[in-house]
Amino acid sequence: MLAAALIFILLVLQVLDYRTTKTILAFGGKELNPAMRWLMDRVGVEEALTLKGTAVVVVAITFFREYVLALVAMDVIFLAVVLFNYRSMPK
Repeated sequence: MLAAALIFILLVLQVLDYRTTKTILAFGGKELNPAMRWLMDRVGVEEALTLKGTAVVVVAITFFREYVLALVAMDVIFLAVVLFNYRSMPK
């Protein structure tokens, strides 16, 4: 039950990361993660963000659903990313 809640939180964080990143890019900001920047250049922004978010959740479900501490770590990392994005958004 706890793992399912942590995976759900991870899913919500992926949606928030998608939306905040799209907003930052729309106002002229740039992607700071070189791997994501590379992927965005090849497949497009929306496709890259969707692929990344989906991959993160699928990996969490497939490999980490029985490792609560790993799920907590993933949630904390992506919470930090979303908070950084919010701080970086134009006011």
